[in-house]
Amino acid sequence: MALAMEGHGLPRPWFEEVGSEFRVKLMGPGERFMEEVTVRPAWAKGLNERQVEAVLYVGEHERISRGEYAKLLGLSSRTAARDLSDLVGRGILDLRGAGRGAYYVLKSRSV
Repeated sequence: MALAMEGHGLPRPWFEEVGSEFRVKLMGPGERFMEEVTVRPAWAKGLNERQVEAVLYVGEHERISRGEYAKLLGLSSRTAARDLSDLVGRGILDLRGAGRGAYYVLKSRSV
């Protein structure tokens, strides 16, 4: 934890033992917090917010179908297909299967 915090330009954690308690104080970025949150990762460059949500969803759930994506974000089937096809074209997602059984996975996980 200490090395990770230093790597992000934050002070090392503060540790204290008080009787039977062990306390850890983590110092955050303060005013910089909101600035850092708004910085998008490199892989998200050029993607719309829906596509970013899709990639994050796949990262957490390992896969997504067109129907799941459409339902998740309240999209038409056509918009969902267009967004997911674009992500495949950008090399972010891979399409597996065909027809109703088709789903998308992260490109880095495909073999």
